[in-house]
Order: sequence, then C-alpha cells, then structure tokens
Amino acid sequence: GRDFYEEVPGRLTQGYTHFLQTAQAASALRCGEPAQLLASHFLSLLRAELDETDALPHEVATNPLVRSAYVRNVVDLFCGGINGGGKPC
Repeated sequence: GRDFYEEVPGRLTQGYTHFLQTAQAASALRCGEPAQLLASHFLSLLRAELDETDALPHEVATNPLVRSAYVRNVVDLFCGGINGGGKPC
C-alpha cells in the first residue's frame, strides 16, 4: 500500500504541492496555508467529485464535457475557498 501511494497519488500530491509553492512564491496565490495541505485538500475534493460522477449513467459519466464541468466546479470551489470567497484564482 505505501509503495503504491508513493508512486501514484504521492507523486501527484508532490507535483501539485510544488506548483502551489511556486504560485505562493510569485504572490500569484495569496493563501498562507501550507502548500502540501492545500494540494491534499484540492486533490481530495477532486477525487470525491469525480467519484460522484461514477453514479451517473455511463454515457454521461464518461462524457468529456460532463467531466470537465465537474473539474471546473472543483477548481472554482477550491479557489473561492482559499481566496476567502473572492475572485477565483
């Protein structure tokens, strides 16, 4: 289990953490929370949202437009939360 985590989700979290750290260093992201915590929350929210689409009929759940809309909702929710409900990041 641990080896799998370090190979797949762990790398994804590390990569997104690095992305957020870069954004924080450039003042493009003004949230002072640790980047690793933010990355973990975002990816958890994304996984939960995409898992929810699995309950939809196959034709709908596998439609790229539907999945894209779910991802956009997650991004908007996450950015609104870290910006205190202000303008999306």
